[in-house]
Amino acid sequence: MYNYIKGQITQINAKFITVENNQIGYLIKTPNPFNFELNSIATIYTYLHVREDIFDLYGFATAQERDFFLQLISVKG
Repeated sequence: MYNYIKGQITQINAKFITVENNQIGYLIKTPNPFNFELNSIATIYTYLHVREDIFDLYGFATAQERDFFLQLISVKG
């Protein structure tokens, strides 16, 4: 649904970052949130995981990282 979100990193946590874009703070789960710098402008490549009880937004520093993640989750069994 979202290819990427570009905005200011306003929070870094052990499991996620918060990116503010147009006065909306997006909580984005990322494999290594400490790769990002607080209060910097960054482009986060995203994957929206949707199930009946979950809406999770995953973020990656590069499009290649995201594409690799998509390949991993497409493996059956």
